[in-house]
Amino acid sequence: MSKRYIRVKVDRGVFPGERTASFSAGGRSYSLIVDNGDIENDKLAVLVLGEQGDDVLVALPRETFTTGSRLRVPKAILEPVG
Repeated sequence: MSKRYIRVKVDRGVFPGERTASFSAGGRSYSLIVDNGDIENDKLAVLVLGEQGDDVLVALPRETFTTGSRLRVPKAILEPVG
């Protein structure tokens, strides 16, 4: 497993210490509520669980509003750590 980032649109969360993160991948849009610490410079920290061709399976810090916490996304949307 390796840590990477996905660029997200960040909005306020319901409670202090939370943010809403939104992004698009593979023609679908996703939104989830995360802790402030999961976002750095409009990038959401994710864990890469596996790769298959041009896609990767990532673990998000929490479940999205429409799916679970694991998504298959295009490798091209990932940004390196650092």
